[in-house]
Amino acid sequence: MKSIIIVVTVLFSSTMALAQVEFYGQDIPKDLKETTLCAVMTGTEAYQAQLKHAVEQYWTYTDFQFIDEATFEEYKSDSDYSFFYIHLGEVNGYPTDFFTLGIGNKKKDARPLALKELIVDKKKINADEAHFVHLYVQHIQRYVKAVEEGKVTERAFSDRWISEETYRIQEMPLLVKESDFDPTIQDAAKRKDIYHGELEVAGQERINTAIAENESVAVVDVIMTGERRNRYCYKRVYDASTGEMLYRDDEEALYGKNHGLVDDDLKSIDRAR
Repeated sequence: MKSIIIVVTVLFSSTMALAQVEFYGQDIPKDLKETTLCAVMTGTEAYQAQLKHAVEQYWTYTDFQFIDEATFEEYKSDSDYSFFYIHLGEVNGYPTDFFTLGIGNKKKDARPLALKELIVDKKKINADEAHFVHLYVQHIQRYVKAVEEGKVTERAFSDRWISEETYRIQEMPLLVKESDFDPTIQDAAKRKDIYHGELEVAGQERINTAIAENESVAVVDVIMTGERRNRYCYKRVYDASTGEMLYRDDEEALYGKNHGLVDDDLKSIDRAR
């Protein structure tokens, strides 16, 4: 098996950096095809059920199996295996959960070599938002194929790959929980004035159904890290039918600001071409 080259990308904001792992080497998809994907079954029954369903329904890139935490510890140094697992890291100085695709690391005491990470909220996906795991699995597989096809060769291409499709959000209903709006745009009239697409304020059950039934709608995933006045906000919009990420933005959320979608997010989506 070829050696794996990991590229750690760093995005700079005005005051702090966001670092996530993304791979770009076209040899890596070939190496992944030689592995068996192990979905690590940890967390609540709801999370495990949705992870199992998502992998069985969507993961076609390799063979797969489902393992527990003890087996993960046994396999994680074996490069014949790749993994979906959640780990706790740190971004922008705050503890951050990652849904991760990794490949076995020969260093026995180390976790797998991360190939692609998505910032998530472990508490949410262990509870009411477990269905979002379907989107994470689909998105990562799409990402692997985009790298293999040469569509994503560096961080700029990864961002462009997403931003080129942002306009599609306006072509479908945009489902947003009330709690995912920043307080500055909780007025329905103001939202309508800013965003001219179809916007549906939806409960979690409605969003879960849209994901489970692969509806052609856009759904919002807001992740907050940190606590009290010092926080960071990660905003993602996915196509519920394909797991395609159509929009992402990361912002400091200091002193109660930027706690969810703000008017600039709606303006960016509205203006996308």
